[in-house]
Amino acid sequence: MADAKGVNVNRTAGLLGLFSAFLLVEGVIRVALVLALNHDSDEDPNADWDGMGGDTFPEWLRFVGALLEVAAGVAGLGLALGVMAFDYHSAAITGAGVMLMLSLWFTFVVFVFAQPAFDASKLDASRHDDLTLGQWRGVVTLGIIGSAGYCGALQGGQVFFAWQLWRIGAGDASQYTKPYYAARLVYYSTLALLAGVSQLAIGIFIRDEVGEGRLEGPQRVGAPPYFIAYPELNIAAGLLVTFASLAGYVRAVAQRPSGRLVFAWLWACTWMVQVLFMAVTQLGLWSTGTPLERTQRVFVSGMLVGLTLSVSILPPYMDAMMHSPDAGASPGGDSKMSLMPSGGA
Repeated sequence: MADAKGVNVNRTAGLLGLFSAFLLVEGVIRVALVLALNHDSDEDPNADWDGMGGDTFPEWLRFVGALLEVAAGVAGLGLALGVMAFDYHSAAITGAGVMLMLSLWFTFVVFVFAQPAFDASKLDASRHDDLTLGQWRGVVTLGIIGSAGYCGALQGGQVFFAWQLWRIGAGDASQYTKPYYAARLVYYSTLALLAGVSQLAIGIFIRDEVGEGRLEGPQRVGAPPYFIAYPELNIAAGLLVTFASLAGYVRAVAQRPSGRLVFAWLWACTWMVQVLFMAVTQLGLWSTGTPLERTQRVFVSGMLVGLTLSVSILPPYMDAMMHSPDAGASPGGDSKMSLMPSGGA
């Protein structure tokens, strides 16, 4: 398709495919880990699948959540490839895919909030020698806040592009105006701000309570998505993400076309810093536990690439789309930003 609408369809499908691929990888890893960590041998299952023991989180919730993530990833990737590779687009099929993706918020609640909160509530003592039980629960809470920001961007981004693809297929893309994209820029900058502030806070706290520089062995802290071997690296990454998020607010209010490239480069650098400081360095130097346990930690680095890229793509994308020819005027002719995003997108 050579017209502007066709370009918009392909762009939307491409980004939907990207976010769906991230979710598919994350879902497969979660399914494999749930299965691998819940049996002692092929003949001796060792999983409290229903949680009837009272002290363990029900494994069936994690398993169902992981399967939903795989299904949503496959569905989004299929919709994207249908448009890009086969020039096929059905509004009805896309709408069904959107419904499946919305069910993925079950996965979000289970992995981001329910499981870590449940595990923390069942502790009788801190899992870190230098922190009290209350302090450790505070660290877990900061990890939950960070996960909410990163996972909200990943899952919300997939729904955004799938919903946009459905609206285009239904012949109603009129809602995608400059004020709409400005409102979405505020929303995704807020998710990024949660990630930045929580990482900044956890880095400062661990540096003050545990130690400076490279932490040794049991001093290291794991509160997903944060793994801390050098707290200063978390502080630096948190500061940069926070700054880029605040810049998004400024861009949404000013709505000026100048500076778009600078804002995009800011987020590109922010993403590279997150990958280097959160995944490569911290997990690469992780030495706590057996070699198998360390290998399991390294697998998290792949998930962090998708999470950090998701939160880094959406703000500059919304900023660019505010000034795209595809973004029409607001239906009422009002050019002021509406702070209430409409619809599921």
